[in-house]
Amino acid sequence: MVLANADPAWLRTVGQIAGTLLLLELSIALFVMLVFAVALAVAVWWLREHVVPLLEQYGGQAREAMEKATQGSDRIIHGVAEFHGRKQAIETMARVLLLGRPRKGSATPVVPLGSAQRGTRRVTGNSPLGGYAPQDLPADPDRSTRDISAADLAPLTGER
Repeated sequence: MVLANADPAWLRTVGQIAGTLLLLELSIALFVMLVFAVALAVAVWWLREHVVPLLEQYGGQAREAMEKATQGSDRIIHGVAEFHGRKQAIETMARVLLLGRPRKGSATPVVPLGSAQRGTRRVTGNSPLGGYAPQDLPADPDRSTRDISAADLAPLTGER
């Protein structure tokens, strides 16, 4: 027993129309991609013909100018760093000569290893480290940081 033997003509016509539209759509998409590929090829050819010779001609001069500019800026940076360092040294020397050493316990020097920032910091709070960075404390695995006395920290502060 055949239930769906009927093959209406309108179904075949709609299928042919859908196939034709799909073929047309894919052809247009292929044509657009072809136009983009040709445009890209023309752009690359134009760059090769007009821009690359200029770069080859003036590239060496531009590189030399950049090297000179880099050397000049490096010289300026080193000069500014040297000036700042000497200014800090003079300020610190004048402060110590005029005001003397700071009172004991008023400021704790902080000098983290590998840090360019050196200075003093007020100890606030109830820190068991006493204001020091962990890498500045003496390494003794048998003692906790609460057992550290002022005598243990004296080599770090420069006080005797």
